[in-house]
Amino acid sequence: MKPEESQAEQRRRLLEPDRVLQLERLRDQLRERGHHDALARMDAGMLAWEQDEWSDRYADPVSGIYQHVTENVKAAMVDLGADRDRLESVCVTSTLQETVSAMVQSFPDGSALAKISDSIMSLANVYTGYSADLFKEISSGGPRGIWRIARSMRGGAFGGDVDMLTGLLRYYNVNQRVFGVPAKLGLLLRPESEAVEAFLLLQSMRFVIGHEIAHHVLGHGSVAHAFSPQDELPTCSPDQQRELDADMFALRATQRAAERDAGAPAAHVEAATALGALVGMLVVNVTEQALFLRRGASHPPASTRAALLLGRLGGPAQTLARLFLGDLLAATRASATFEPGARVFDASQMIAHRRVGFLQSEDYLRLVSMLDTAQCREDEALTRFLHRTGSDLAEGAQAALDGDPGAALSAWGLERSRTEEICDSRRVLVFHGLLESLRESFAGRFPSEEETLLTSLVAAQLVARRLSA
Repeated sequence: MKPEESQAEQRRRLLEPDRVLQLERLRDQLRERGHHDALARMDAGMLAWEQDEWSDRYADPVSGIYQHVTENVKAAMVDLGADRDRLESVCVTSTLQETVSAMVQSFPDGSALAKISDSIMSLANVYTGYSADLFKEISSGGPRGIWRIARSMRGGAFGGDVDMLTGLLRYYNVNQRVFGVPAKLGLLLRPESEAVEAFLLLQSMRFVIGHEIAHHVLGHGSVAHAFSPQDELPTCSPDQQRELDADMFALRATQRAAERDAGAPAAHVEAATALGALVGMLVVNVTEQALFLRRGASHPPASTRAALLLGRLGGPAQTLARLFLGDLLAATRASATFEPGARVFDASQMIAHRRVGFLQSEDYLRLVSMLDTAQCREDEALTRFLHRTGSDLAEGAQAALDGDPGAALSAWGLERSRTEEICDSRRVLVFHGLLESLRESFAGRFPSEEETLLTSLVAAQLVARRLSA
């Protein structure tokens, strides 16, 4: 007799068809907005997927990867003594929803559903690509590897090309904030580093998924909160100890899963596990800091989580992880702030960089740089721009400066219901959602789409600084 389907399984089953439709909508958006790099990677991945044996088991490649990783993380947790029934009652799914970073929801029947945003793993690939060449260089030993470690220990970081990593992350964050799509620049790896990058990415996926499963296994349950709507809220526990406990169990499970891999390099498992966990912490942190204006209780800062993780490591793995963290954390912080004085995306630097590849036109990269610069200007500069554009825009700008974002949005033509949603402190709010509302309100008002976008962006940033305060 087939067992009764849990509420979590029902929810996941309902989400999967929607996800296929979401992928089609994303493809249309990428094509319409000229994101040829992301579209090419997506189409190539789907073609390879259709020729793979996994295509018979899963609806799409991302779902297949997530379910495969979930299975080996759960197996590792069983090895560590976790209750099998408890593990079987939690399901994991991926989602394209921009209001989700990583979350787990409990149901009355005792089951749970963990949802992980695709953007989390897409961004993890940027970090692991950057780290792979360095990891390969030092782990292979030899005079060059020894010299780099010795020099790095004196400086407290590996001293890699942090500017390049910051630029890659910044490009990703700007595209997510402005266009709502996970566009990336390519990082050209040495061939001998590709397997290392794949292993680091796998470990980061295991850690993120393992962290959400750990909440359920440890009996943390869903978080009580005043936010709405419940089903879409990516909040986590305000009790940071719960988050840190989940980190530690996920770390142990991630390492155990790697130890179970027949082809995993045993000598590098602990170090790669630590680095994968750091990446998992950082991608969640940069997403929450760069994209969300309001999200309730968030994960503890990556630096806090990393400090605890480093304290649980020993010997060479701790040293290695600490040195990598110096580079990764510096780039994360620089890429996730959009206040005046922030380091904006430098198109010229990325175009000239020998290790950065891109399918977009150089003009598009310069557009990203211009949009980034616009949203990082002082309030006075944003206000002057809107004053030059029209009297009602000037009225809204003054209302925003006076601390009344609702009045500003109303002056800019947003409907009352949408204005109330945006200003409701109980609701999740991402920057792109605010920007899209303004673009819709300003549609047809300006001679070009680019001018409409720029004006909407300036207005959104001026209001955002009041909504997130």
